[in-house]
Amino acid sequence: MIKIQQQQTIEKMINICSHQSGDSVVIQTGAFKGQQAIFQNYNSNDRIAILLKIIGQNQEILLNENEVAAI
Repeated sequence: MIKIQQQQTIEKMINICSHQSGDSVVIQTGAFKGQQAIFQNYNSNDRIAILLKIIGQNQEILLNENEVAAI
């Protein structure tokens, strides 16, 4: 059990380095698939906050980190 948690922590640390605040990302799944957004930060429970322009205004959206890819 502890080994699994250690591996998950290591994977999260690697992923933290993969996105920086302000990076452009593209949404990979769901209703907004293909839309570009701006990465904001990592949230709890493997969620990330992104800014997505909807009807001319940036809206903060929370997604699973595996639902976006760097551009």
